[in-house]
Amino acid sequence: MDKVLVFGTSYGGSIPSGRTKYFMAHDRQRLANINMFRYKNLEIWKLSKTYAEKCYNLANKFPPVEQYVLSEQLRRATVSISGNIIEGSISPTNKGFCEYLDMSIESITETENIFHIAAKRKYITEEERKELHIESTLFIDKINSFKNSLN
Repeated sequence: MDKVLVFGTSYGGSIPSGRTKYFMAHDRQRLANINMFRYKNLEIWKLSKTYAEKCYNLANKFPPVEQYVLSEQLRRATVSISGNIIEGSISPTNKGFCEYLDMSIESITETENIFHIAAKRKYITEEERKELHIESTLFIDKINSFKNSLN
């Protein structure tokens, strides 16, 4: 039986020569699986779900002519925010996680652009746009604070 390295300890027999890299890769995958669902405890992920819900509700108010353009783009951008947080959370390094968090911030700024267009087209009021701007700015600040805690 081959020895499998788990958390720096060994179990089983010995690893045949040349097979160590395979088992080390297997360990990394096992560790990633253990951390796979850690995003559920992250405040920024929970916030991303709330933000997405608001954006979806807003997109549903856009006129039918925007159903496949502005509404759909807003939905895709908001889904990307939480998706990048989840993908980054299983990154084996903090640097990798931070790169995904940067992509989440980019998606938030994309929603900000859509809010400006929606206000200019009178799909939302300027007051609604300002409220959404404050919310998106606070969201970006929270992600940046979390990133700083990883460094």
